[in-house]
Amino acid sequence: MNEDRTQAVPFIGRAAAALVLSYICLSVVFWSPLPWNMQWCDVLFAALLVLAILARPPFRLSFLDVLVIAYLCSAVPSLATSTVPGSSVIGLTKQAYLAVVYGLVAVLVAQFLTPSQVARWLAAVAATVAGVGLLAVAIFFLTGVAIPRLGVVMPLPYVGRVYRLYCTFPSPEYLVNFLAFATPLVVIQAHGATTARERMLWMGAVAAVLGASCFSIAHGAAGAALAFALIVPRVWQRRRRLLAVTLLASSIVLVAAVNVLLVFAVRDVEMTTSRNLSVEQRPYPYAVDDGRPGVPSVRIEVAYNVMSYWFLKQLAFEAWQREPWTGVGLAAFHGETGRAVEQGRMSSDYRATDPHSTWLGRLAETGLVGTAGLAALWVGFLGYARHVARGRTSRDDVLAAFTAGLVGVLANSVNVDAMNFRFVWLAFAVLRSTK
Repeated sequence: MNEDRTQAVPFIGRAAAALVLSYICLSVVFWSPLPWNMQWCDVLFAALLVLAILARPPFRLSFLDVLVIAYLCSAVPSLATSTVPGSSVIGLTKQAYLAVVYGLVAVLVAQFLTPSQVARWLAAVAATVAGVGLLAVAIFFLTGVAIPRLGVVMPLPYVGRVYRLYCTFPSPEYLVNFLAFATPLVVIQAHGATTARERMLWMGAVAAVLGASCFSIAHGAAGAALAFALIVPRVWQRRRRLLAVTLLASSIVLVAAVNVLLVFAVRDVEMTTSRNLSVEQRPYPYAVDDGRPGVPSVRIEVAYNVMSYWFLKQLAFEAWQREPWTGVGLAAFHGETGRAVEQGRMSSDYRATDPHSTWLGRLAETGLVGTAGLAALWVGFLGYARHVARGRTSRDDVLAAFTAGLVGVLANSVNVDAMNFRFVWLAFAVLRSTK
C-alpha cells in the first residue's frame, strides 16, 4: 500500500478500499433483476473508474498487462469469420469489460489495499456462502424442504435424486469453482490465526467450504481437492514432501476420474453366462473339465448415455476444423448447438448451450490464434505468481494461496468457461498489484 498517497487523499483511500471490498462481496451474488445479464457488482464499475482516475496512479504498463491486451486482441480476428457477427462484438465487449475491471482493481489494490486484505475478505465471503449453503442442506435433510434460491433437486447419474447447492450463484458448477478458488485462501487464514479462537473459527470455515463443495455435487469439487492439496503442504511443517506427493497424486487421480465420468454415464450393466461351443476344452494341467461340450463364457452388456459435456466438446472440435485459425466467431457457439438440434444430434434442451470448456470453446470460437492468447495469459500469470510466492513470509503465503486457487480452477477449466468468472480476474488483479 502507498501510505503517503493514502494520507494525502484519505477520502479517496477509504472510498477505494471500501469499493473494492464491496465489489468482492457483491461479485458472488447473482440474484439480479438488472438487464443485459448485469449483476449487482457491475453497478460499482463507474465508481471504480472514477476513483481510479482520482487516485492518479503512477501507472506503468507491465508484462502482465501486455498478456491481457494480447488475450483480447487474439479474439479480434474471429470477428472476420464469425457466423454471428453481432454476438461476437458483444462477446468481445464483455471480455474487454472484465479486463478493464482487472486494471481498475489492480490499480486500487496496489495503492490502498494489500493482497492479504483482499484474501481475507474473499475467504470470509466464501465461508459465509458455504455456511448458508450447508444450512440449506441441513434443512432439506431434516424437513425435506428444498430452498429454491440456494439449490435445486434433480436426478444425477450414480447418485440418484439429490439436492444440489448453488447458493447465491447461477449454477452448482459456478459455486464449486468459486469454492475451489477460495479454499486455499481460507486455509491460509487458519494458518495465520493468532489466537486459538480465531484458528478454530477459520478451521470451521475450511470444513464448511470443503463440505459445500461436496454438496454442490459438481465436477468442480475435483479442482477444490487439487487446490487444497497444493496449499496444505505449504502450511504443514511435518513431513511436507510426503504429504505434498500424497495429496497431489490423490487429487490428480480424482481430477482424471471425474473427467472420465463426464464422458458417459453407465445406465445398466447386465451379465449373462453361457457355454461357448466354438471353443474346445483344452488339456491344461490345472483346468477342470466337467465333460460338457464347450467352455464357460461370460457376456457383459453395458447400457450408457453420452454426457453433454463430451458431446459439446465434439461440436467444438468440429467447429474448429472448419475455421482452424480464427474459429467460427467469439460467442457464436450457440449456432453450432442450434444446428446440432436441427440435425437431430441433440435434444432441444441444448439449443443455446455454451461450450462448457474454456479451451475447446476458445478453440472453436477464436481458433488457434485466440487459443494461443488464452494460453499465454494463463502461463504468464501463473509463472509470475510462482516467482513472487517463493519466499516464506505471510505475504508469500497469500500469493501462493491465490496461485493454488487459480490452479484448481484451471484443472476444472476443461469443463467450464473460467474466463467468465469475475473472481479469476480479481485474482489476476491482485497478482498485478504486486508489480
